[in-house]
Amino acid sequence: MVLRDGDDDARPRLKRSFSAADGTVAEDLRKARERALKTVSGRPSWFDGTHSGKTFALPNRSKLPEKIAQGLYDSVVDSSARSFFESRGLINWCDRATTLYPLETVGDGNCLLHALSLGMIGVHDRGLTLRTALHRTLLGNSGLVFRQRWQRAQAAKNKLQGFDLEDEQWEAEWNIVVGRAKEEGNSLEDIHILALSHILLRPIIVYAPVLLEGPEGEGVAPVEMGGVYLPLECDPKECYRDPLLVGYYNGHFVPFVTEAAASVSRNQDEDMFAIVRKDGQELDVQFRTEDDDDAWACTAKFLSLSHLEVRGGVVFAASRKKVLDGGAEAGSVVLGLIRELQSEEEERRRPRLRSPEQITGGGGGGGVGEKLRGERVEEEREREENQIVLPPPRRWTRAEEEEDGESGRLDDRFGDTSPYGPRYAARRREPDP
Repeated sequence: MVLRDGDDDARPRLKRSFSAADGTVAEDLRKARERALKTVSGRPSWFDGTHSGKTFALPNRSKLPEKIAQGLYDSVVDSSARSFFESRGLINWCDRATTLYPLETVGDGNCLLHALSLGMIGVHDRGLTLRTALHRTLLGNSGLVFRQRWQRAQAAKNKLQGFDLEDEQWEAEWNIVVGRAKEEGNSLEDIHILALSHILLRPIIVYAPVLLEGPEGEGVAPVEMGGVYLPLECDPKECYRDPLLVGYYNGHFVPFVTEAAASVSRNQDEDMFAIVRKDGQELDVQFRTEDDDDAWACTAKFLSLSHLEVRGGVVFAASRKKVLDGGAEAGSVVLGLIRELQSEEEERRRPRLRSPEQITGGGGGGGVGEKLRGERVEEEREREENQIVLPPPRRWTRAEEEEDGESGRLDDRFGDTSPYGPRYAARRREPDP
């Protein structure tokens, strides 16, 4: 089904996903991730090979027909999320930074995992492989480092509110955190993002408003999900420096992706992302403790940092290698959707059956020729509506004929001369293998 504006130039704008257009490629990507997942007791889970280092980008528009390119972007980009983040100065406020596009993401309680999966390979994490890796990582000894950082952060917040927890209460609270990682559909928290950055061995940058907004746009509660999440417990030399970008709003995560580059030159081979809000507030390094370096030094260990010139000064930015366009290559997850949109565009361009009013110009007293053309259109429409399409005749086997043909049951059902009758089928039957 395609939504149309009513004019001949309307383009397809039905929301869909890459995986729905080409389920085979999407399933192959998911299975490859499942095979790459490795788990060893006492350390975080990880993905073998280069899976964790993959970055997904939308195909370059210049390589596609204009209507197909626009239809593709309209189909997969979450326009409401983009409007939310842009209007609050969280993304795309700096004209020197790379434009970010939020992708439509299923809100089933697994949206953080889906967002990271979409940001890497362009498909949702339907198999919840990332959730499996997350839960295994938080169990036992491998989860101790995350509990320590989580408990320090929570204790500092509790102190500001004038209370503390007993050991049994801390244990119960941590079990809830671990349990949320296990159960499908349970929404995840900031400590889970930190653990996922260690599993994927790469930074995760979360853009989020500082306040949860009420119905009238008023701030009703602080939002502490935004910030930079670094694999602080890992050796920076073993990590990928290209960050994954995620947005969080109204309890929902979406991935931010870029448009692939048509070509890459030596001097322009990186995308740039501001890690400062439009109001000048820098993104915090989440779960950093006094045992770590200062925020700038920590960030510089795991991210490639630079500056972007803006009106009134400069801002800090993280860079990432550009993704070279491969949207039309065989095996790409975007190829199925491109083909689907092309097919819909071809269907739209085919001549359509017109009504008599369209032929006679609205029925305003057209001549005999217009009247005859209208009658032909009506006859053609009636013929199409009354056309009955039958399934192909069944070819009966010799065993079926010997068992049922002589009893007449098949003849009684279909008639002896029917193309579905056994004697007719016997005359046109091919020899049994």
